[in-house]
Amino acid sequence: MKIHKLEIICSIEPIRQIAKALGKDSDLHLVGGCIRDMFLKKIPKDFDFATVLAPEVVERRCAAAGIKTVIVGIRRGTISAIIDGEAYEITTFRQKGKETLFSKTIEEDLAARDFTINAIAYNLRTNEIVDPYNGLGDIQYRILRTVGSAKERFTEDPHRILRMCRFAAQFDCAVSDEQVQCAIDLQDLLATIEPERINAELKKIFVTLPRAALLRCLMYLDDVGFYKIWIPELAACKGVTQNRYHEYDVYKHTFSVVFNCENYRVKMAALFHDIGKVQTKTIDENGDVHFYGHEDKSAEMAEVIMQRLKFSRADMDSIIKLIKFHMRPIECGKKAIRKLKAALENDFENWLQLKHADKFFGGTPDVELEKYKKSWATFMDLLHEVEQEETVHPTAKLAINGEVVMKLLDLKPGPEVGVWLDKCKEYVYEYPEKNTIEHLTGFLIATECREEQVAS
Repeated sequence: MKIHKLEIICSIEPIRQIAKALGKDSDLHLVGGCIRDMFLKKIPKDFDFATVLAPEVVERRCAAAGIKTVIVGIRRGTISAIIDGEAYEITTFRQKGKETLFSKTIEEDLAARDFTINAIAYNLRTNEIVDPYNGLGDIQYRILRTVGSAKERFTEDPHRILRMCRFAAQFDCAVSDEQVQCAIDLQDLLATIEPERINAELKKIFVTLPRAALLRCLMYLDDVGFYKIWIPELAACKGVTQNRYHEYDVYKHTFSVVFNCENYRVKMAALFHDIGKVQTKTIDENGDVHFYGHEDKSAEMAEVIMQRLKFSRADMDSIIKLIKFHMRPIECGKKAIRKLKAALENDFENWLQLKHADKFFGGTPDVELEKYKKSWATFMDLLHEVEQEETVHPTAKLAINGEVVMKLLDLKPGPEVGVWLDKCKEYVYEYPEKNTIEHLTGFLIATECREEQVAS
């Protein structure tokens, strides 16, 4: 059948360039997600192609047409064509269950794909849809089915179990009980997925899914045993009861906080912020429950998890900092706020987000919640005052440095210089208007004299 809208889409210049470069004998098709998204009335984010041509032929013909190429996965037969800074993946037709072996027809290639909604192709030469597994029908009725046997598809690539969880949530699709049970039965295979692929999948889940879809996806991940396999520290939080300040157990509290955070790093900090409670839980002689130091234990455990999942160092540093500081009280004065802003630096806004979600949406009892609302309002008023004052008296950078301290106090380079600089910072947090060379010089001399008098 001919699809008018697809004909218009395929008149886009980069698509025409690729089709012309590869030639009429390429049997070139648009495939997978871009077709699915168009029929879901969504704007396609990526245009992927499938062809009968071998990858080296694709590379050669693109080069002859002046199109730059990058090898993405030579074993899988994937070449990226780069046009105007955008990447277009071109993959040689593959055989079912044997991604390193190529096939001759688009039908064989579609048989190798994961779900019917992704096993749809559009022939760029004939303008016809190829849909051997009724993927269009499944899109219409919001059904997520594997192409053929779920057991075969999941065993070929266990990563498809995670994609099932994401797609079902993202596209609001029904998944049969039998398919979910198959994923559960094969959950041990999740341990064989490369951690880099796990990391990439988590990023797609936490970045792209809106709140309702994220909730559903994370529930599916729980059902199929993902946390038990890859984040057992989180799975251990299930059923861990808390104190009178929490109506939820640690597990439910964690996800309630996650759903009410906005960006990726804050969501990941929320996911890990209380995992240390399992190891730090104590009950005193009055029967009261405590989690002393759980923020430090959580940060320590989170670093281990993120190393396991190959997080970037930048993400790790930011997430760990948010976890370590999430228990900082908001019942404080301006000096404490200035110190907190200085310690968190660029992560301060993220800390605000995590702190508010932790208390406001984390199952705090009504009486405590009312107290918190008042404290939060006071904190935000003070923060506003601090930010206004900082436009006049910035505290981010001291007016003096280590060289000035050494000359003034006759010190040699060493830890003692840092101690004196820290004293200056404390002074500036208390009196931001005195962050000048004159004031800090006087402060240092006066402080040194006082300490010498005490020592004598």
